[in-house]
Amino acid sequence: MARRTVGCYEVIWDGPETDQIDKSNETQLAVLVNGHLSEWFQMTVGNSQGDPLSLRSFALFLERIMDTIKNRENSGVSVHDNRVNNLRFADDIDIIEQSNEKLQDTVDKLHTESERYGMHINVVKTKTIVIRS
Repeated sequence: MARRTVGCYEVIWDGPETDQIDKSNETQLAVLVNGHLSEWFQMTVGNSQGDPLSLRSFALFLERIMDTIKNRENSGVSVHDNRVNNLRFADDIDIIEQSNEKLQDTVDKLHTESERYGMHINVVKTKTIVIRS
């Protein structure tokens, strides 16, 4: 049995004694939460946290998701004759719109597209700032 902390959980797997989780058919995983072990399961898709491919696959999916709003007509604000409707750094995204309605429409589109890729917008971490000129 091997153990590794993933985020705030401890993942235990029954398989090769390495620091990498093997996604082959013989590897089984369980998650230890508050001292209670989950049912054993197989990891069949995705990358393990800490896997060098995780960051790249996340960035790739995020680019595809952001493509849905990138070139929307009359979206965002004009900066030196260029339209800007989002700013991104790693997994932080700022959406820029001129009205509450357009902002909600953009967030709805991002939510729908994110769900297609199995990603979710964390509403607890989501903040709105309204700036009036």
